[in-house]
Amino acid sequence: IISLQGMGVQNGYVVEARYEDVAPSSAVIADVYPSSQGIVDLTPCLPGEDPCKTVLGAGVMLTVTVTDRDLNLDRLVQEQVTVTVRTDRGREPEETVTLFECEKQTNGTCTPHVDSKLFVGKIQTFSSSSFSSAGDGQINVLPGNCDKSCTGCDTGQCSGFVSVEYNDLSPQASIVKHAK
Repeated sequence: IISLQGMGVQNGYVVEARYEDVAPSSAVIADVYPSSQGIVDLTPCLPGEDPCKTVLGAGVMLTVTVTDRDLNLDRLVQEQVTVTVRTDRGREPEETVTLFECEKQTNGTCTPHVDSKLFVGKIQTFSSSSFSSAGDGQINVLPGNCDKSCTGCDTGQCSGFVSVEYNDLSPQASIVKHAK
């Protein structure tokens, strides 16, 4: 057991432990990432639009990004995390979106990767007064009176927004990001 208390290890640092065995000759290396608060971001894009120039709204592919270093549990495995997407419409079912570990490329795309802190997934939005079905991979939204910065979204003082919830395990917190 190794204790790092009082050694000045901060979030964002990687602690590497190495064990070497003489018989049979082998070595094991383990990386440990101290807990870090996750960051959630939403980007609306029309299908095929690159770079994304669209404002959030109905009929866009909503890209959900979580940046969280401590989700990378194994640097040899592409990991995943789930988030919950909701609208302010009470009867519209929430959707669970799976985000996959990837690496952002210079052209803005995200390619699968095994040693990253970036997790990306997408969900399609539609403008419809009807309600979608739970688990169908889409969410129906309607225009509302929220401003682009979504002031008042978290308190319910406006309508017409989407929220994404990510449950961070370390440190334990529920992170909600609203967007208009």
